[in-house]
Amino acid sequence: LRYIVQKADMTSEDYEENANVALDVVLAHLRKRASADNLFDGPTFMPMEDLLRMSCETFERKPVGPVGMKLLSVLQEVCSASNGDPGCAIAGDGEVTVLMDYLTSPNDVLRVNILQGLKVLSTALSIMVYESSDVNTLANRLSTAVWMSKFDVVNNVQVAGTALWSEPSCE
Repeated sequence: LRYIVQKADMTSEDYEENANVALDVVLAHLRKRASADNLFDGPTFMPMEDLLRMSCETFERKPVGPVGMKLLSVLQEVCSASNGDPGCAIAGDGEVTVLMDYLTSPNDVLRVNILQGLKVLSTALSIMVYESSDVNTLANRLSTAVWMSKFDVVNNVQVAGTALWSEPSCE
């Protein structure tokens, strides 16, 4: 799947069709993982951190069209499947680190979607930061990244950052 979406020649005739099919499989898997009857949790199933990194990296290279929209859907679905709700995993340090790393992306649409994803993760963030072995560093990085997003040069990023900052998990 990673090769089809991320490594294949994005200018080839078949790329769009193949990437859409691959992302449909990923999205179906993630929606199942986000449901209460989740049977797909575990390290042998599509690792969340890798899916986040793949969707962010690829979106930076191909941010338009159906593939770009599906990549953003993957980002949101990973967050939904990692938010700590019944049947869902709880996001770990790796997933949050990937999201924070891409908050510095020059692509403002990606930054907005990452902030929205972090908002979906707000309950899991408070659990994860509390249970982290490196609480102070992770909590400080997260609060700094969210605080800075409130002052982004792009209005949509500011709005998303302000909305996330108002979440109880950021207090």
